[in-house]
Amino acid sequence: MHDSDRFRDCILRGNEEGWFRDDNGDLIQLPVVELLLDEPTRWDSVYVLINRLRTLQQAVTTFFDAWAQCSISEKRLSEMDWQFLQDLEVILEAPHATQQKLSSESTPLLSHAVPTFEELINGWESIGLHVPHCKPIIDIGLILASKYTDRMGATHAYSVAMFIDPAMRMSWMDSLWEADRVKDAKKFILKLMHSKRAENSNPAHSQPVVVPQPLPCTLGSRHYGLPAVHAHGPHHHESGQTVDQEFTSYATATLSPRGTDILTFWNASQSMFPTIFSIAMDYAPVQASAVPCKRMVKFFLKKEWLNFTKGWAASQWDMEHRVVYNRGSNELLTSTNSTNDALLRAIAEEECDNIEDTAIIYDK
Repeated sequence: MHDSDRFRDCILRGNEEGWFRDDNGDLIQLPVVELLLDEPTRWDSVYVLINRLRTLQQAVTTFFDAWAQCSISEKRLSEMDWQFLQDLEVILEAPHATQQKLSSESTPLLSHAVPTFEELINGWESIGLHVPHCKPIIDIGLILASKYTDRMGATHAYSVAMFIDPAMRMSWMDSLWEADRVKDAKKFILKLMHSKRAENSNPAHSQPVVVPQPLPCTLGSRHYGLPAVHAHGPHHHESGQTVDQEFTSYATATLSPRGTDILTFWNASQSMFPTIFSIAMDYAPVQASAVPCKRMVKFFLKKEWLNFTKGWAASQWDMEHRVVYNRGSNELLTSTNSTNDALLRAIAEEECDNIEDTAIIYDK
């Protein structure tokens, strides 16, 4: 019997015979799942595998205590080892939440990138303050996270993305950024709006804004007091707002509810903020993370020679099973005769779309 089968039997028997208990001494049932492998193509694989290992701690200890495992009993984890794993899980919870937020398969929102990473930094700083023995590890992560946020600050794409998000506009920047940084962001956005307004005013690019205009009341409303049903006809209207007025009108308007669909909002607000609408159409498609694209290139991600793909996501299934491709995949990557159809066939044969990508996190 393979070790993985023996471990599964250990969990099943322990659940049946009441071996496992929580901190209060009450009986618990452990999930009948496998331990996970580190997966370099999944950002948070270390956090997920530690969470799974600690969830099955009692089963792992029981497994190593069994006589059948006497040959590997020296590999049994000590109480200090388990405490260290717990500390690592606490530390990695924050970046896991960041990864989950930025790799959502819903509408990609670049506007969440800066707030999310600053929340990560604040969360880690709080852990370092309240759990001092974790601070040396936290400090290493903070250095890397700060470098990443500095790189984001080197481009105005993130501030524009937050501005076009109707649930944020300028509010987040105004409340949390330094005055000089906010001033710089506003200056760039206004410059971008002037450029876009000039581009749209070019006869070769501009189109008249169509604003619905109500026609006279219906016969039923005049004679029988029925609710008026307005038929809308096209009416060409040139926006009379200056760039500064449009900026102020949008920036000071009431924020949309959190979670408002940005595309639906701008589809309805095109005529009200035409210049910002044009900017939104340029910046809204920018993804906050490359993770949602993974399924299109998943066949390639598992090739060691494509190291530039490290940090992209692989499924939890990949962490339970090492998949080795022996068929002519190298030829697929190197042959000049390879086509997109060949790649799509390879992806289809892997059936990666049937693999669950969401990691299962257990509360202990």
